[in-house]
Amino acid sequence: MNEPGEPKFTYLTLENEVELYGPTRQHLDVHWGHDMRDRVLVDIAAMNIKRREPGSAGFLLSLEEARQLSLALEAAAQEVGQWWTQHHPDECEDCNPALLSENIREETADLKGQADEYSALIPRLGPNLLFWKGQGLGNDFIIAHDYRLKASEEALPRLAMRWCDRRTGIGADGLLLIGPSDKADYKMRLINADGSEAEMCGNGIRCVARLAFETGIAAREQTVETLAGLMKPRVNVVEGQVVSVTVDMGAPHLRRREIPMAGPDTETVVQEPLAVNGRELDITVVSMGNPHVVVFGQSWDREQVRDLGSRIERLPVFPARTNVQFTEVLRRNELRVSSWERGAGATRACGTGACAAVVAAHMAGFADRRASVHLPGGTLAIEWTEAGPVLMTGPAEIVYTGEVALDG
Repeated sequence: MNEPGEPKFTYLTLENEVELYGPTRQHLDVHWGHDMRDRVLVDIAAMNIKRREPGSAGFLLSLEEARQLSLALEAAAQEVGQWWTQHHPDECEDCNPALLSENIREETADLKGQADEYSALIPRLGPNLLFWKGQGLGNDFIIAHDYRLKASEEALPRLAMRWCDRRTGIGADGLLLIGPSDKADYKMRLINADGSEAEMCGNGIRCVARLAFETGIAAREQTVETLAGLMKPRVNVVEGQVVSVTVDMGAPHLRRREIPMAGPDTETVVQEPLAVNGRELDITVVSMGNPHVVVFGQSWDREQVRDLGSRIERLPVFPARTNVQFTEVLRRNELRVSSWERGAGATRACGTGACAAVVAAHMAGFADRRASVHLPGGTLAIEWTEAGPVLMTGPAEIVYTGEVALDG
């Protein structure tokens, strides 16, 4: 096996030759004419492989795709060799079809072997979708490549609801999709268990960042495009093992219209009274790219979280609905939070919610800028820096891989 962090993807460049770079940087050079170039491009289009960067000649392939493509290259080499033998019999000593085929087989043998070794880690061709199950502090997700899913926008909510069902599906709080981006290393989307799409997910992005690092999609320092903007995770490695992920979540949005929240526009919403089912609560509202209502109190029980959370989430004053963080201040550098997540309900942890709780507690004068946040699933370290961005550090785990049928 490769050492942690070595790329498990192959990079293909279509210039004047094909270069297949594997995990140990072997490469295969196949010289070609235009006929072969066109043939390879057709194979790539049929396999729906995406360019690494828009406008570039490069493609990012899984090793399974590299293995499939090597077979296409071998067939293409045979065709080109036969064509040259027929049309240029005096110029084709190096174009002997048998020689080309033999060279390709020899030089790709190790690459094919490595593709077999990593077949459980990479997207594979076939009728089923390969997925990863990830979790951060008990907030769990189904993770898949969106270009493998090939689902329409209309079908995504239905698929997410079906797969996230804990009795009849895989079971998860949401479906995370990884896709290509023209402004970052990759793009992340989250479809909640109820089929709605969230702008951002703190626990989810840590899981995706670890997966991207361990499968070679990105390095330790990453940029991720989300609906909430560009996020910057850093995978923390000690003695070759991933121990945590730190995410620069960007600066919080505090202005009322940016939450969004109805009412007269104000710079902040801090300890403002809100009527909920005949009860008045003081709320502080923060957006971490997604909206959060933070309610301070002591010893919130499960029934209060479910009852108040479900009611606050759908109040008309929050046109995009809202997450709710029930927060107890233990010390100025220590909070306890129970989360109600928009579209998912009560969860064991909410990363963006933990960030919002620290920001809200500091604005209300209850806490410092740096604090440990205890959630039912574990603890996150949160810092609202003087420069503005919020830093979140916590664990992320890839639990298992599996396949799910795309039909039905």
